[in-house]
Amino acid sequence: ESGAVLFQAHGRLDAAQIGRAIGERLLQLTGDETLAGALRRLGDRADDATLKDAAMRRTPYFCAGCPHNTSTQVPDGSRALAGIGCHYMAQWMDRETATFTQMGGEGASWIGEAPFTSTDHVFQNIGDGTYFHSGLLAIRACVGAQVNITYKILYNDAVAMTGGQSVDGPMDVMRISRQVHAEGVSEIAVVTDDPQKYPPDADWAPGVRIYHRDLLARVQREMREVLGTSVIIYDQTCAAEKRRRRRRGLMETPNERLFINEAVCEGCGDCGTQSNCVALVPVETDLGRKRAIDQSACNLDYSCNKGFCPSFVSVIGSTKKKPVPSADSVNLQSNETLASVETGIEKPYSIILTGVGGTGVVTIGAIVGMAAHVARMGCSVLDMAGLAQKGGAVTSHIILTPQPDEMTATHIADGGSDLLLGCDVVSAAAQETRIKLSSQTTSVVNTHKMMTGDFTRDPDQKFPLDELLEDIRSTSGRVSTVPATELAKRVFAEPLTANLIMLGYAYQCEALPIPHEAIEKAIELNGRDVDTNLAAFRLGRKTAADTAEANAPLGRLGANPDVSSERLEEELLTRRRDLLHESHGPEVAAQLSDWVSRARHSIDACYHDVLIPPLIESAFRVLYQKDEYEVARLYTAPEFRKSLSEEFDGRFKLRVHLAPPLLSRMDPESGRPRMRSFGPWVFTVFKVLSALRWARGKWFDPFRFSEEKVLQKKFQADFQRT
Repeated sequence: ESGAVLFQAHGRLDAAQIGRAIGERLLQLTGDETLAGALRRLGDRADDATLKDAAMRRTPYFCAGCPHNTSTQVPDGSRALAGIGCHYMAQWMDRETATFTQMGGEGASWIGEAPFTSTDHVFQNIGDGTYFHSGLLAIRACVGAQVNITYKILYNDAVAMTGGQSVDGPMDVMRISRQVHAEGVSEIAVVTDDPQKYPPDADWAPGVRIYHRDLLARVQREMREVLGTSVIIYDQTCAAEKRRRRRRGLMETPNERLFINEAVCEGCGDCGTQSNCVALVPVETDLGRKRAIDQSACNLDYSCNKGFCPSFVSVIGSTKKKPVPSADSVNLQSNETLASVETGIEKPYSIILTGVGGTGVVTIGAIVGMAAHVARMGCSVLDMAGLAQKGGAVTSHIILTPQPDEMTATHIADGGSDLLLGCDVVSAAAQETRIKLSSQTTSVVNTHKMMTGDFTRDPDQKFPLDELLEDIRSTSGRVSTVPATELAKRVFAEPLTANLIMLGYAYQCEALPIPHEAIEKAIELNGRDVDTNLAAFRLGRKTAADTAEANAPLGRLGANPDVSSERLEEELLTRRRDLLHESHGPEVAAQLSDWVSRARHSIDACYHDVLIPPLIESAFRVLYQKDEYEVARLYTAPEFRKSLSEEFDGRFKLRVHLAPPLLSRMDPESGRPRMRSFGPWVFTVFKVLSALRWARGKWFDPFRFSEEKVLQKKFQADFQRT
């Protein structure tokens, strides 16, 4: 018509874009006001495409125990190139990794870049599936071009990105070493989590060296000095594949699990820094944020134990305690007290379902699809699961029609969602989700605070729940919030049932137009934990129908009743003083009271609410020493054994991982004190040390001249002066 661009030449061409183009031309011909109004609404949604980013974004991340957590690290002063595979995600982590290429082109870009940069060497990550597919050709090209590059062939024994299939064709680490040697690479090293697993007569290429993964940094530093093309084969089985094999009895499950003593943990986050593991979760306590290991997510990789922290304990010979539903879940086995709601539709009905990978979101979509089939409705379920990882955002577009033959689309248009079922508030508030909402959308959102993968690198990450909910409210109609995960844990001791609670809540709010009989039939046909899942669905219905009645067996989920600031302040002081009395004696506890008393007299009363509570916390932190005596006391406290019994079953043996100042040597690789493992006998030592805590700071205290103790005394003196 006029030579202008009609449709964009990039990205996805959706129905709304096509509809606007056709509608504008029809409007010129007809002048129809109804059509004009529809075009205005489409135009408004296009403008909304520039919605501000959500307060938090859930990006895909490596699974707990993923070998890429270690293998994609690079030494200081080096950088790496990404490629096709789950290791692609290293680009948005602190890995000095950037740029990627098509499958089989890994490293080829460096051939063109190398002559025009001052960088002498790069690392190139390449998956084993890509290597076998076409990656060997790129290695051959780099050898021919004589560029300085080290390929890290990430051998994880599975095509993890697409679901864990076996690599096509015969391939093992020994064969790869011989292949790249035949291509003329300069040096070859194998790095693995278990160097002893290779048979003595393994047919390696000449000159191959084998290292434990703890030495990866040293191997990489050596390889970057090698001229030409070198290869590191990093051999460790995919974490997701390990879980599958253990579940099917094809791989032995280690009898050791790591546990964090919450009382000893200081929340520094070094365990996350060392392991990059998403199974490390925050625990909010009266003394601040601590860490815990999500035993359901843990893949028994043990990398978090590299953190410089005395809170890690190996629990050997135990089994993870199975969840025990509360007695109240039995009351949810009947539908008698739950009123049916009006269902059925006369036109297509669109549902956008959001959640987190690995939490059963796709299963919920399948249940809704089957329920629609049982109800003889039309249904399309389009899952957008992305990479094969846990922790990333997952979205399902579900479209219901009165009859199966009335389906005209599988993708929800911008502004076209009738229901947002937000099983995860972060992915529900994402820009790509909100663009599907409108003032006609009903949103049901789980308020559970599940941290993103960025928490591994940002130990003080805050969860902006209020901001996320406000983002949703700004683009949606009615918004209902549900503490679904908390309900699931309290009633069923199983957080994965939260999604069924959400489904039941949406149904009872008349936002899910499928008969409850059909939904329950679909749950039965799914065949997994039928009774529990049916009860979870009914709990969701009950919560929506009568919140007070539903929460009666659970205890209150709301805020504490209002109390005066003076009372809160005094309660805080009492708790901190009692802890100091127990751990450091009455003199130190009295010192805290004295400091606070003097501060109260020197600060105007109108500022007490603002200044006194943080002063109490600061003074407590200065006086409280989590030293050898205190760690020993916390390990002998009954709360430690109680926390173990809540997580594990059976008779087990404990080993505590410590770096005692008088016994621990420096690790030449990391430059940090080397952690040592101590058996059950160490608890006798703990009892003795705990009993001797009165000797802290005395002339015969063997620890009084340690660097930490000297610094602590300086802090106390400085604090008292100020």
